[in-house]
Amino acid sequence: MAVSQAADKVTKQLEDNYAAITTAFKKKDIKAIGNFLAPDYQAHDSNGAATSREKILADYKSQMGVMRDIVWSRKITKLVHQGKSVVLTVEGKINGTVVGADKTDHKIALAATAEDTWIEHGKGWLLKSTTIEKKVLTVDGKVQG
Repeated sequence: MAVSQAADKVTKQLEDNYAAITTAFKKKDIKAIGNFLAPDYQAHDSNGAATSREKILADYKSQMGVMRDIVWSRKITKLVHQGKSVVLTVEGKINGTVVGADKTDHKIALAATAEDTWIEHGKGWLLKSTTIEKKVLTVDGKVQG
């Protein structure tokens, strides 16, 4: 298989994984999301601070409890093979509605660019790490933080 065909196949597999994670999030299926994360998965913010797999899953579970009308898209903009892993640059956008402390609906939007590292696992891929390179969160159209 030519390199571009192999890259296209991997890209398709990982796009399918991202779509399945989105579907699981909308269905509030935290176990399904966890099935895509390596046991030692870590997320890193732009300052390098690490967050464990368990904390990320707990945060997702909390977000699932308060969000509705969720639209979550991702676009792979770069893919680099590194042995049994691939490193992706991914542009993601998640939009939804939450009920605030004031008991009214608020529109939230998060746009982020991340570097995701996926490792081969059996016939599929597990997400090993995510590093947020930049992000912008808005609530009711106003940039936060």
